[in-house]
Amino acid sequence: MYRAWFLTVSTVFILVGVIVRVHGVDDPILGFHPTRQYRSAIIARSCYYDHLDGVSPADTIVQVGPNASMAGAMTSSNAAR
Repeated sequence: MYRAWFLTVSTVFILVGVIVRVHGVDDPILGFHPTRQYRSAIIARSCYYDHLDGVSPADTIVQVGPNASMAGAMTSSNAAR
């Protein structure tokens, strides 16, 4: 009696687990959010340059927009804040 109950409950748990895992299996692992990924890349670059010795301040400049005039508007120390 106990063994049959245990097998039934175990089977139900395994089936529920498989159904939960199979739902959305065709979806990509990570969605594509370009703004979020760009911001994360800028923060990671800023952290990298903040902890790297021997880098000139000119190398740490992050371009904010497509215009070259805006290239000096944001430095790596400001990007992480």
